Amino acid sequence: MDGHQSSKSDMKMIRNWGKESYREKLSVVHAPAPPGCEGRTRVVPVTVETSDDSNTVSSDDDESLSTLYEAEEEPLDIKEPDEELDDDDIIIDSTTSSSTLTVIHRKDDSLDDIDDIIETPKNVSMTSVATIGSKERTRVTRRLPEESSFIGTFIRGKLKAIHKPEITKRQRLATGREDVTLVRRSSSAKAEYAMYKEEEFTSSQKDETSSLNTSRSSLSSGFLSMTPRPPHFVVVAIDFGTTYSGYAFSFVHQPESVHLMRKWSGGDPGITNQKTPTVVLLRPSGEFHSFGFEARDFYHDLDANEAKKWIYLDRFKMKLHCDQTLSKATQLEAANGTLVPALKVFAHALRFFRHHALQELSDELGTRMRSNDVRWVVTVPAIWRPQAKQFMRQAAYQAGLATEHYPEQLVIALEPEAASIFCRKSRFTQLQNPMNDDVTVEDTLTIGSQYMVVDCGGGTVDVTIHEVLGGAGLKEVEAASGDAMGSVSVDREFENLLKKIFGEKFISTFQRKRPIGWVDMMIAWESRKRSTTPDRTSPLNVALPFSFIDLHRKIRGFSVETAIRNLSDSNIKWSPQGMLRISSSLMQDLFAPTLNAITTHVTSHLNKTISHIFLVGGFVDSPMLQRAVRNAVGNRVKVIIPPDASLTILKGAVLFGLDPTAVRMRTSHMTYGVGVLNRYVTALHPTSKMLTRGSDVWCKDVFDAYVKSGDVIALGDVVQRSYAPVRPNQTEIVINFYSCPRPKIQFIDEHDVIKCATLRIKLPVAHAMPPMRRRELRISMMFGDTEIKIDCVDVTTGSRADARADFLS
Repeated sequence: MDGHQSSKSDMKMIRNWGKESYREKLSVVHAPAPPGCEGRTRVVPVTVETSDDSNTVSSDDDESLSTLYEAEEEPLDIKEPDEELDDDDIIIDSTTSSSTLTVIHRKDDSLDDIDDIIETPKNVSMTSVATIGSKERTRVTRRLPEESSFIGTFIRGKLKAIHKPEITKRQRLATGREDVTLVRRSSSAKAEYAMYKEEEFTSSQKDETSSLNTSRSSLSSGFLSMTPRPPHFVVVAIDFGTTYSGYAFSFVHQPESVHLMRKWSGGDPGITNQKTPTVVLLRPSGEFHSFGFEARDFYHDLDANEAKKWIYLDRFKMKLHCDQTLSKATQLEAANGTLVPALKVFAHALRFFRHHALQELSDELGTRMRSNDVRWVVTVPAIWRPQAKQFMRQAAYQAGLATEHYPEQLVIALEPEAASIFCRKSRFTQLQNPMNDDVTVEDTLTIGSQYMVVDCGGGTVDVTIHEVLGGAGLKEVEAASGDAMGSVSVDREFENLLKKIFGEKFISTFQRKRPIGWVDMMIAWESRKRSTTPDRTSPLNVALPFSFIDLHRKIRGFSVETAIRNLSDSNIKWSPQGMLRISSSLMQDLFAPTLNAITTHVTSHLNKTISHIFLVGGFVDSPMLQRAVRNAVGNRVKVIIPPDASLTILKGAVLFGLDPTAVRMRTSHMTYGVGVLNRYVTALHPTSKMLTRGSDVWCKDVFDAYVKSGDVIALGDVVQRSYAPVRPNQTEIVINFYSCPRPKIQFIDEHDVIKCATLRIKLPVAHAMPPMRRRELRISMMFGDTEIKIDCVDVTTGSRADARADFLS
């Protein structure tokens, strides 16, 4: 049957919707739900475990909890309006402020037909009808179809509209305005801010139950926020790097203008200061003292004995990537050996940026800016695990960037995605590969075009491949990949060289007893590392501080010069000026392991569709890295290095904060799911998994996947499961959440399956529950955003439950 006949059937159904006899064919819950997973329904009990608290149930007990539905993919049939609707028919609920309209439709319905019926729905959900028992009917939310289908295009368009800010008077006045210079920005921004403050009171009087404010899901560390989202006058993005950090901002009425922060005071000779070192200095008492250049310079000027009391931390971001047991109790070791809670250190750093940005904006506008006036964006590597992302969000909450009641005020941006958004908007005349025509990169890319973004930072290197979709959207072709092979890896090679020359025991002693001297030496090394080029033939001199030379003689009993001479390596010599002279060939050898790892990884992910490679990140400023990548892939694709490559992520993060829906489809890194009980099948299940309960025989520890590794998930896609508490007075359900890098998993106790999170659902009080009626909790999980999000609805009462996914437990 063609789409024209189908749409006629739909219209007939809508005309008959008011008839009670027709309406009884469907049981529709008039509560908006996000789009979910496709498929037929079947009953699957879940394994659970009773805790010591009689009112708390965990998902490893075999009787307390059950999955009512599980969705799987199944093709659809077209129905005439006079036919009975079966369990696999699809409906769309469009909820307006005054009424609810339910439309039966099929994949091949035309967009025009549906838009004639539904003008601008505030909430759109996609569901299927399921029959449980002989009378009871309920619904299961299904997954959005592919981007090319009608439903996929329609719903995603509505979702994008929901995320866009409402056009206000000040924004209408700003429409069509050209870029504003920094001088003009002060006066114009001040006037806009005054108008914004006037509108803020009006906007706060709006209906708090409108879908724009309430149809959003909770973040992985919080619950659904039913409070209206606070208005935002400006977007501030913080690029929190391993070695250097900074921030940039843009006013919402001038989204085309991204402004960098004021240059930082202090800094290294010959290095621009649009970023500051990621360094935190705490007083001996543990209180915050300073951050960045100020912290490093102050620490450097301390007396050697006094410095041992101060708590100096640098390059601590890598802890979140490397620590497989990351939790809220994780600690960092300072230069003097003191252990400090990692969450406290990250909160200090983010709080510093918050105060610095608000002060600069207040000075710019001539009035006091509040944190609630800002949408904050914090960048993280794309290869980070959910634990690390949630850790960063918790630190941001402590720093005052957002709260658990307003989680949407903080956006977590993936670094290569931010860079991708900025590079697409750049003009070729702004890049290092200019074309004759002054066009943007986006203008040269057609739908289906693919390009790679290689983010080479201080700690990690992320590789992401994006495909261009219609409507200027992006699709992640494969899960972002990479490893800890940033510029810090070259620093480790230098440290290994020092251990080879002077002994591992002495280097460790020097780091502990002369922390200031170690900082000085690494600053000198950083300068020489940046000046290393592939064509250089002369040696490079690295200054060794006096404290190093003096301590070496005291501990080892002979001079540094003697140690170098004893090594008998012609590539390493001692300079009479107190310098360690390293030959150019040895310098290239120090870079080689890192560069080889990067080029091998990039080459392994190339495909024939990729036309461009964008190199971004602070490490890209190294000519050594640029030459290595061009030599490896330059004959296959066009390699583009934006100017100020270290600032690309920062600028792109601002654009992402203005439109978080820019990347519409992402690929799951891992397989996520829970443990369930299934009917025992002798031919499939081992006897060790057999569990008998009365006359029923079950297979325990079965892995029920919510999403599989490699699945492409659209922004707004939802996977739903329904659970039922065993006792009417139960106050909390605890479900263990598991992950695995493989897509095919049978049991939760396989070797590479780990418990990655705990889902805790606090049950709302159910008053006047009908006797013998089973209570149903519908959990919705979203995997298509930069963070895993969760929402829970008590279907029995229609109220939302407090559901949290704790990845740090």
